[in-house]
Amino acid sequence: MNAQELDELITKYSGILNNFEGENLARRFRALFSLKGLGTDRCIEEMGKAFADSSELLKHEVAYCLGQTKSEKALEILKNCLNDMKQEPVVRHEAVEAIGAIGPPDYLEMLKELAANDRDIEVRETAELAFDKIKFLEEHPDKQHLMKNRFNSVDPAPRSEEEDVAKLSKALMNTELSLFDRYRAMFGLRDVLPKMKTEAERNECIEALLSGFKETKSALFRHEIAFVFGQLGEEGSHATGRLVQVVDDELEHGMVRHEAAEALGNMSSDVASECLKKHRTSSAQILRESCEVALDQSEYYESNTQFQPISA
Repeated sequence: MNAQELDELITKYSGILNNFEGENLARRFRALFSLKGLGTDRCIEEMGKAFADSSELLKHEVAYCLGQTKSEKALEILKNCLNDMKQEPVVRHEAVEAIGAIGPPDYLEMLKELAANDRDIEVRETAELAFDKIKFLEEHPDKQHLMKNRFNSVDPAPRSEEEDVAKLSKALMNTELSLFDRYRAMFGLRDVLPKMKTEAERNECIEALLSGFKETKSALFRHEIAFVFGQLGEEGSHATGRLVQVVDDELEHGMVRHEAAEALGNMSSDVASECLKKHRTSSAQILRESCEVALDQSEYYESNTQFQPISA
């Protein structure tokens, strides 16, 4: 497409994303991911405007998308979001994770300070992860390939080089290890799954990941376990029942419940659908909106009748 067509397309997507009151939330999500896919500097600026919205879920997704662009253009926007103490902890955590995804070494001191002193534990733990990841890749430039995966996501830690499920499972739940090393085990389990030859082996790998929900101290850790199952989708359908339990648990942190709901949205089963419908009217906004978006996306991809795709 030529420059004028691109400009018009960005204007269209931005108009949908930044229509705070009059637009369907799921349609705004699709516009956001469309802007991420285009990835120009103007797209990044338009995405950043959505931090003025009231939806914790949308703002957190904006931060995620900005990090996934790996563009330094996004750093100042993310830093401003992080420094805005009116933003919810989940949004600020995602802004820190996005900074870690971009990986600027000159932000190491800032991350170290956040890890030690930020008011929100979600931000402190994320800053610790981002610091360790940037340092690891600085010190081991030959390990960059460990960041590549079949989901094309920029993860908060490189996968482990270990491929033995039992060893990865042990590392995942070893609280004497750093959060960074435990995340490496988590992504190691995710990425070794396709190499499992039998259903029993695959289920063993899934069960190892599911054990992560037994983590008692870090909601951030549990939320990342749920995120991984969202990536696996149907491949991780063995986990559906446990994810439903997580969503149903009113004592669980909202960031964990919302990620579990989004994971269920990627698993086309009646059990998953019923759970999402049940919580579509939840008093917890981030969970309610996650269910709304997950159900919409499921309906859109399955029938493509109720909601039309955002197209040029």
